[in-house]
Amino acid sequence: MNDIIVYLKRTFVLELKETIAYPASFWMVVVTIPLYAVVQIVFLETIYGQTSNFASYTKYEAYILFGTFMMVQVIGHIFFYNRLVMLKELIRGDGQESFDLALTKPIDAQIFATLGRFSFGSIVPFFVTVFIVVYGMIHQSQTLNIFNFAAYVFVVLIGVLISYLVLLFCSTFLFWFPELQMADALWGHIVEFGKYPSHLYRGIAGILFNVVIPVTLMASIPVEFLLGKRSFTMLLIYAIITIVLFVRTRIFWQVAIKKYSGSGS
Repeated sequence: MNDIIVYLKRTFVLELKETIAYPASFWMVVVTIPLYAVVQIVFLETIYGQTSNFASYTKYEAYILFGTFMMVQVIGHIFFYNRLVMLKELIRGDGQESFDLALTKPIDAQIFATLGRFSFGSIVPFFVTVFIVVYGMIHQSQTLNIFNFAAYVFVVLIGVLISYLVLLFCSTFLFWFPELQMADALWGHIVEFGKYPSHLYRGIAGILFNVVIPVTLMASIPVEFLLGKRSFTMLLIYAIITIVLFVRTRIFWQVAIKKYSGSGS
């Protein structure tokens, strides 16, 4: 554990220095993500200009839903997205590092290969997402309950973990198919299902997106806890589902790295 903490501290400092030296990417993220949020808000205003209820969500509940979904994605970009999308370069040995290095480090190869790049530019958009959620809550009639808020924060963190696990699962296929170009694109398409209400998915789709790959934990489920629409006993069920997904993904990773034969082969 101490090795992991030291690794994350050192990479944090290095990433901060690189951001200060080359701030272009920082400002690009600072500008583009809030612009995307503005476009989506215009879309919401257009929909709710014609109806007061869409998929059982009122206008301001939809604001909370969208803000929560964006919050989960932004947190993911801050902590793991940039590193995970580089996994293909590690496996192919295209960059300055290769996965050979990950296997020789004193820390777990998964941690080294998937964590350690921080997107400081996403910190500003994070506060934008918080503002959107707060704006939606201010216009709600019910009073915010501290227990509902705690459950909301807990499930949002679970949603971030789900986002990480889904991207890791998609990226792990690179060990079998190093030329695969669409791992992050596939992840993007899967998590998009997470921005819609959970009750929209029924039958096979409901089992897939609410249980097997519970992307609805990224937005819809946290919002339902925040608004008092979910029982607190469901927290344990969602925690168990997440643990099972974590174990499955970990096993898949351990099997996959055995297929790695070196970047020079």
